[in-house]
Amino acid sequence: MKHFFKSVLVYFSLCFGLLHLTWASELEKLQPSVQQELKALSIIGGLPTPAFTWTLEKQRTSKGKRKLVEQFLSSANGLPVMITTEIRDSREIVKQRLSVRGLMDVDSKDTTLGLKLIDLVLPLKSGAKFSFELTRDHRTVTKQCLASERQEASSLHPLMSGLIIPITCIGSATYHGLNIKSTSELVWIESLNLFLALSEVAETPLGIFAESTRVLSFEFR
Repeated sequence: MKHFFKSVLVYFSLCFGLLHLTWASELEKLQPSVQQELKALSIIGGLPTPAFTWTLEKQRTSKGKRKLVEQFLSSANGLPVMITTEIRDSREIVKQRLSVRGLMDVDSKDTTLGLKLIDLVLPLKSGAKFSFELTRDHRTVTKQCLASERQEASSLHPLMSGLIIPITCIGSATYHGLNIKSTSELVWIESLNLFLALSEVAETPLGIFAESTRVLSFEFR
């Protein structure tokens, strides 16, 4: 029995050690300026994210539906490694990046994070108000957000447990000189300590464009 428990401890030590090395190596690949910006964010640290996999269906105006499988490794600080797999034109495309609590993701090609969070405190509470600014890739986005009452996470997918907090964000953006008004819906998923963007509607001089996301499958790993 003693040898059995020792073997189990060695197994878990190896597994979690490999996960830590994977996360650390991904963080070290980032540009130093991006690493500094991440460390300054109030949402990094404190709340761990578990390992899980989900399949998302995304649809944009005038575009076909896309399915993505996102595999998240566990993280102690809210910066999980995210491996995304998508079938496009009969080809499998796999990308590995660091997720910033689901709000955005980064990799070694990014020279700046460009994210500023104002009054966002985690864990998120119903009724909380916060705002954010995002400046990157020739665009600047500014939004004010309001968190609503808690709902069952099963409303996202039957296999998801616990509660979620819906969030409505309203704001504006500029993209290559175009002025845009946008409204987006997000959720804070308490069991994952992550955000998920569900929809966005952008009013532009060229028309109204929308994007939506829904969860097709979910499982803890």
